[in-house]
Amino acid sequence: MNCRDLLSFQYASQFKLLAGDRGLGNEISWVHYMDSLDSIDWLRGGELVITAVFQDGEDSNRLCKLAENLMEKKAAGLVIIGCRDIPGDLNPLISQCMNLDFPLFEMTPSTRIIDISKCICTAIVHQQKKIDERERLLLELIHGVRLSDKRLQKLSDIGITADKTWRIVCIQLHLLEKNNLARDSESSAFHHNRLSEDYIVRVKNFVQRYLERNRQFGILFSEEENIFWITEVSTEEDISDYLNDTLYNIKVSFPGIRIHAGVSEKFSEVKNLRNAVNHAIDTLKLSSQKSELVHVSFYDDMVGYQLIRNVSSVKTLEEMSSRILKDLLLPENTDLLNTLMVYLSCDCSAKRTAEKMFLHSNTLHYRLRKIESLLHRDLKKNEDLFDVMLAVKMYIYMQKLQ
Repeated sequence: MNCRDLLSFQYASQFKLLAGDRGLGNEISWVHYMDSLDSIDWLRGGELVITAVFQDGEDSNRLCKLAENLMEKKAAGLVIIGCRDIPGDLNPLISQCMNLDFPLFEMTPSTRIIDISKCICTAIVHQQKKIDERERLLLELIHGVRLSDKRLQKLSDIGITADKTWRIVCIQLHLLEKNNLARDSESSAFHHNRLSEDYIVRVKNFVQRYLERNRQFGILFSEEENIFWITEVSTEEDISDYLNDTLYNIKVSFPGIRIHAGVSEKFSEVKNLRNAVNHAIDTLKLSSQKSELVHVSFYDDMVGYQLIRNVSSVKTLEEMSSRILKDLLLPENTDLLNTLMVYLSCDCSAKRTAEKMFLHSNTLHYRLRKIESLLHRDLKKNEDLFDVMLAVKMYIYMQKLQ
């Protein structure tokens, strides 16, 4: 439920929008009655705040600051009770909400707050129940539950049918530093324990709203640190364009995070959904561009890893990898192995490798000569370089399996 729904739900006649129409898409997570401006610290984000403190003759400058503070807390909107009974001028507050695109409503004094809260919260609970049922259905499928006719019908009801082409996008978030959400949660051990899950839910809801605003079809669900997005876009070029645009908007709205996405191959048969999810996760895990703040990898581009994955025996992979990497796998040569991996990820650029590892150029060239000596390979020769790259890919793949 979002702020726009207030203008069309059961008690719509009791609400009047004063400002912030561009923010009507803000999702309402719950209703909060605020009897003091100081209680704003209790907000966690997404609340529709209802208050009557304006009737106590609060200073207009302090009231204007309220809208800014609510925006910082990521509240959904503000409802003030009985504007006609409020002393002083509300125009500065209305102007502030218009500038911030923050929804500001008036509610008639005769309306009971308990009735409004009950109606809104009941709608939120019912909507969340539908979302939970949809996520449970999708999670059951990716964990191997039999695809019965009943489940096929449920998938069809939410828009997943065999007459369309699909891809799975797996989005993963990495916190770079403590952000506002972390600081807001430090006062409560319970909230701190729920921080990671709460953050992922927030991002997932943001992506869902973003897709709806841009009229893009998408079904989202999450498991642990992964957000899965089932998208109908079929061509790699199309999905790359709007996926990068979506991830960029996540980055702007949730600063302090690094975002990576892995995109599965195309599929149309629903029974292949589970494989597509696994391939999207594998693409994410095996991507070598982990340092970028926003990065998208496609399963279609990872031909080498697809070949490796088709080798039936892990022991065979281990033997093939160790045959080429040899003494580089010994514990005392860990630094050399890491140097080789970074060197390959930097497209064999000595300058970029030295900068990334904070090494002097002479130190790096010494290590590269040592690596070539241990491997009995010349990294400047294409054939030798191909063998080494393949061995490193097999080594990384085996590490991911552990």
